[in-house]
Amino acid sequence: MVGLVRTVGDNQTILYVQDILVAPPYQGKGIGRQLMAQVLIRHQNVRQKVLLTDDTVATRNFYKKCGFTDTARLNLVSFYQEF
Repeated sequence: MVGLVRTVGDNQTILYVQDILVAPPYQGKGIGRQLMAQVLIRHQNVRQKVLLTDDTVATRNFYKKCGFTDTARLNLVSFYQEF
């Protein structure tokens, strides 16, 4: 397998991007962007698209290229609970 994207949502108001993974030898070839583009096209009518991810330069750059905005720029906050 080269890559995958997994989402969860109600197909109306929210789409949560759970995972997007591309095998290391194939990273940087546009595969992740293509996977994300297909998800966004398929769910273009969903009002809110959300994801949580690692805070690295590469990760931030990837999601910015995919059209996502860092919530800090919107004066938003996120919460999570570990088990």
